[in-house]
Amino acid sequence: MPPRGTNHRPFPMGFIHTALLSALLIGFSSASYMASHLGFDLPISSIWPAIVQVHGHTQLAGWLGLFIMGVSLHVLPRLSGVPLAFPGAVHVVWIAMAGSLTWRAVAQPLLMAGIGGPFLVVGMLMAGLAQMVAVLIYVGLLLASLRASQIDATSHPKIGPLRPLFLLSLTSWLLFGLTMGSSTISAGLDQAGLLRLDRHLWAADLFVAGVLIPVAFAFSLRLFPLYLRIEPATWNPMGFTTAYTLTTIIEFGARGPWASWLGALSLDVGAAASLLRSLLLLLFIAGLGLHRHRTPLGKWNPEEHGDDRHGRTRPLVLAAYGFLGIGALLQAAAAGASLVGAEAWLQPAGARHAFVAGFGTLLILGIAPRMVAGFLMVRGPAWPRLAAATLWLAAPGAAIATVHLSIPATVSWPARGVLFGLAGPLLWVAVMVLAFNLWTTALRSSE
Repeated sequence: MPPRGTNHRPFPMGFIHTALLSALLIGFSSASYMASHLGFDLPISSIWPAIVQVHGHTQLAGWLGLFIMGVSLHVLPRLSGVPLAFPGAVHVVWIAMAGSLTWRAVAQPLLMAGIGGPFLVVGMLMAGLAQMVAVLIYVGLLLASLRASQIDATSHPKIGPLRPLFLLSLTSWLLFGLTMGSSTISAGLDQAGLLRLDRHLWAADLFVAGVLIPVAFAFSLRLFPLYLRIEPATWNPMGFTTAYTLTTIIEFGARGPWASWLGALSLDVGAAASLLRSLLLLLFIAGLGLHRHRTPLGKWNPEEHGDDRHGRTRPLVLAAYGFLGIGALLQAAAAGASLVGAEAWLQPAGARHAFVAGFGTLLILGIAPRMVAGFLMVRGPAWPRLAAATLWLAAPGAAIATVHLSIPATVSWPARGVLFGLAGPLLWVAVMVLAFNLWTTALRSSE
């Protein structure tokens, strides 16, 4: 085994390139298509349900997932002090995931349109198989690194309490990849243009609760004091990480297909766990202390350490956690209604978009320019001022999508359709601005 803390590989930019391309070409482009067609009452295609599933899967596995994979494969081995055992396998992960996203984006809508043939069937099979391979290698690499590091609360007081979140994230990644991959293979064998809806939604919600939020929490506790110049959290996160992990396991265990033997009880158990998990999210946001500024220590000047170098990223992060709080409130309201037997007036798609389009997207827009520049060892993002532009594009788009998809379609208000029709394009342009900034930064780092 290599010496601890040495022989780490450079940051794998393939993850960032693939995440941006999947978002621009599939994820946010399909969102723009759907939002504009619904908002402006344009004709709906017969392949609409397939586009919805491809959009949701790409946003999770491609846009958010590839960012999470690339950053975690770079950061966690350095935190643990143990390099990856097989660093060359990192490239297999993003290449396999890129192939999976491409094959599914092409094959699934065509199958939905009634176009059969062996090519599309093989495309769905390859999409499912490639996703499972990518996730299995990714999880295996990180598990080997974490196991070799022997991290615990005593030897690593800043990392040990976060271990439950890391383990929850890896387990959720594994379940997400296997569920989505096997469902894609099954849909291909049946020559169907749709994955089973219950499995698709279960895997998507598990990704948000078990991958996106735990990873964001783990990194925010350790990086936000540096990035945002706030006071570090003084409370021990072990209690929160353990409680969040347990409630997530109970919630999705009760919602899984294997829980049918519980009958109606599984709905109450899942709703109760969802309500508790939502309350934990709100407590964590309050405990993170994003509002607390600290006086910079040592020599500090704006040109070297502030917005002039890194851009105005703080408003993006604050807006991201605002959307996380909104998503938690929407989820808590739905769970509470389920527990008391009331009709759920709010639609679950609103909470999902608060988490993904709001929290996940704005968080990436806020931290990616500075983080990627740091990984590439350059002074800062090529265009620091573009961070503010992405805020004014993405925040309104995410807010419109969240409100529109939370409230039933039967409720109308002035310009509801027109506003929703603009939500997708606003987010798409925001990601395009981010891509321009990151790609320009990467080009400058190679000079």
